[in-house]
Amino acid sequence: MSIINRQEFNIPVITDNICVATIILKNSQILMGHRHYQNFSVWNFPGGRVESGETIIEALHREIKEEIGIQKISIEKYLGQKKGSYQNDVVYFFHCLISEQPKLMEPEKFSEWRWFDFNNLPIDIISLEDKKFIEKALKNNFSAK
Repeated sequence: MSIINRQEFNIPVITDNICVATIILKNSQILMGHRHYQNFSVWNFPGGRVESGETIIEALHREIKEEIGIQKISIEKYLGQKKGSYQNDVVYFFHCLISEQPKLMEPEKFSEWRWFDFNNLPIDIISLEDKKFIEKALKNNFSAK
């Protein structure tokens, strides 16, 4: 069954504790943005909070368009979920492909988007736990070829 047809990803969300994150790969490199918060900065993946009444799939498309200016994405695989940074948050991870170059769309939040090799990820990645999702995406990327 196609990921975008899975029922749980197409039901409108009515809570504010669901988030999405996208592992986007190009030539085995991972796209990450340098995100700035009030007191710290971290490297993060495109994504964000699912808005009330929006489905998880709609949120993926919206967040990618808002953050990197890309309208067409291919959702390749659901990679899993983890507890988010805030209490009761749940983050759903997806492996996505893009055919366009990412653009800096929100300079008030991000200073840049950059491609990283898995063995050369930035030290200040948002969560070391996220490496398991990157590994799953890389494995999926190689098995699809």
